[in-house]
Amino acid sequence: APAPAPAQKQAKRAKASAKPAPEEPVGPPADECVRTACGEPPGSTSATPPQMSRSHLFVGIAALLEFMMDAKNVPREPPATAADLAVFEADAAAIAPSLQDVQAFLRDFSKICRYTLECNVVALILLIRFFAYQPKLKLTARSWRRYVVVSLMISQKYWDDRCLRNIDFTVAWRCVLPDAGALNLRDLNLMERQFLAGLGYDLYIQPVKYAACLAEVLSIVRPP
Repeated sequence: APAPAPAQKQAKRAKASAKPAPEEPVGPPADECVRTACGEPPGSTSATPPQMSRSHLFVGIAALLEFMMDAKNVPREPPATAADLAVFEADAAAIAPSLQDVQAFLRDFSKICRYTLECNVVALILLIRFFAYQPKLKLTARSWRRYVVVSLMISQKYWDDRCLRNIDFTVAWRCVLPDAGALNLRDLNLMERQFLAGLGYDLYIQPVKYAACLAEVLSIVRPP
């Protein structure tokens, strides 16, 4: 057989000595708003560990929801639309939840429904907006879970690419709260309509407002 040409020998040696290039990190980079809220400079590719971020997020949101349920914030006069919104007060639990109760509720719903973490922030923004538009309404021990579920359901439809069905949230409710009684699909559909009407169908959230809300949530659990 003819001897290989010098050019071929060179190519073989180069191929044998070449080292594989380092692999790129798997998955998309963190959202720019999330990085900014976490105190990282724009363009940074590092991100807070997902498990830590998830835990901090749920604790921060739970703390804000607990504050919204504070007795001092409950209006003395009944809302004008009490008959229309009575479906939100159908929860049998009348005892004010602890911070751990609210955190576990958010965590378990997220684990079962598997929506993106951003949906929790969007849901919080929509809840705050709803009660700002409806000043005579407040979260109570009997209504907070239903308001949170509806806001999460609407946020998931608005934010995620693949939407869950309303009935999926009734199934998740039964799994998360097996002793609280079923959440009727008809009631959930009614609550969705009432919540959207109370918002005036105002679902748009500016990126700067999203980042500000996320920073506020994380500031509750993050040391200064």
